[in-house]
Amino acid sequence: MDQLTGMKVFVRVVEARSFARTADQLDMSRPMVTTHVAALERRLGVRLLHRTTRRLSLTEDGRAYYERCVRILAEIDEADGLVSRSRSVARGRLRVEMPIAFARHWLMPALPRFLARHPDLTVELGLSNRMLDLYGEGFDCAIRTGTPPDSSLVAHRIDTLDWVTCAAPSYLRRRGTPDGPDDLARHNCIVWLSAQTMRSVAWRFRKGNVEKSVEVKGNLGVNAMEDIAAAAEAGIGIARTLRRLAEGALRDGRLKVVLRGWSSPPQPISIVYPKSRYPSANVRVFTDFLVQTLRNGSSKHGT
Repeated sequence: MDQLTGMKVFVRVVEARSFARTADQLDMSRPMVTTHVAALERRLGVRLLHRTTRRLSLTEDGRAYYERCVRILAEIDEADGLVSRSRSVARGRLRVEMPIAFARHWLMPALPRFLARHPDLTVELGLSNRMLDLYGEGFDCAIRTGTPPDSSLVAHRIDTLDWVTCAAPSYLRRRGTPDGPDDLARHNCIVWLSAQTMRSVAWRFRKGNVEKSVEVKGNLGVNAMEDIAAAAEAGIGIARTLRRLAEGALRDGRLKVVLRGWSSPPQPISIVYPKSRYPSANVRVFTDFLVQTLRNGSSKHGT
């Protein structure tokens, strides 16, 4: 059987961790997927995968072969992409996974412009505050905040997001205004819970050369960033949230900035895609559009 096709199928099986999902993603029968992997193993004279009814894992030989296949396939895709890039047109389906707040506040207002520019493209959004399985769910790319922990993904930074610490005037009248991060121990804080672990995330601050990490406490924990801003508006406590999510309330006076002079490290935001796949025309035009939209801030106004 064709070795290159076999390598592509093998890489997809490893990434999807399933023969059945690979068959669906490649529009191929499951027996054919199995045949391709078996043909590779016969040709190499080694077992590449441990198979059980519940789990699929790489052997040591399989891991080494997978890493080399990823590099070879990426180079082939890049070579093809460089030749055909000037003729490539975004068309077909683009599946993107992203956080709910990003879609609602950054993407949706600007999305009509993107779809109008690319009439042959259909966008499917997987919205979740948890990082979905990019490989297993068949996404072409994803939006990630922070540093992507998965080393098998290429991360292209498209922007950075600023934090703000704020509270409603009603809360500050009741409890007073903190002067520094240490004062937060005496306040009710709206705790940001990691969507992956549901554990509280420390608040980090910097002032000149001084850095502080504070484990805040409060009677409300939230794992969706936009709801943290809403809870602060309701007067529940002090919040640390993304400035773009709170800017309307800050402008109208529904929220007030606290801890002025103390900044938090910006939150990088990236588009990620598998290392084993050179970015398609669909992913490239979407990336370019996001960079333009975020940098000029036009998504806020839908212009």
